[in-house]
Amino acid sequence: MVSKWLQFGRRAAVAFAALAVAAPVAAQVNVGVDVGSLQIETLYQGAPPSATGASCSFNANLQGYGFLGNLCDSMTVDNIPAGTYTLSLGYAFGGTLLPPVAVTIASGETTTQTFDVTPVVGIVSGSFTVAGLPPPSGYGVCGFTNGKACESKPDGTFALMLPAGPGSGSASSRRRTRWGSSSGPCGQPRAPS
Repeated sequence: MVSKWLQFGRRAAVAFAALAVAAPVAAQVNVGVDVGSLQIETLYQGAPPSATGASCSFNANLQGYGFLGNLCDSMTVDNIPAGTYTLSLGYAFGGTLLPPVAVTIASGETTTQTFDVTPVVGIVSGSFTVAGLPPPSGYGVCGFTNGKACESKPDGTFALMLPAGPGSGSASSRRRTRWGSSSGPCGQPRAPS
């Protein structure tokens, strides 16, 4: 076992050394290129989605640049080459939520794009119990519509922000032991309380 690890370690070192020779070219991609930043914000009923207490998992993709990452309320991405791009807001394991928008990144500036997700998401909330008691440690609830959100709380309560529409839910352990499931609509967003 040790000799295999050492062999793997030597191969990794050789591969790293080979990459190190080519790295200076890749490391200088933005040298001399005008870059700016993009701040993306999401709102649900006029406030950041996390203010609802629901878990959420939006993601952003900038066509012509690439996948920017996951977010709930906001994110900022720096060092984007100046230019005009198309920005899409999606949901984990789902599709695009809102029509894509054009954004222009200006050199040395931060461009802010806000998405109001109120008309396209809803909140599914409740509690998961086993024989009237909170679930065993390590169990959580996931909801699936045109996207996926999961949450695990010791008391079994959950609040999931999901794209509106038909879907299903399940309660399972981290080891994928499924405890139960349900299906039905994820309703339109609830009125502010």
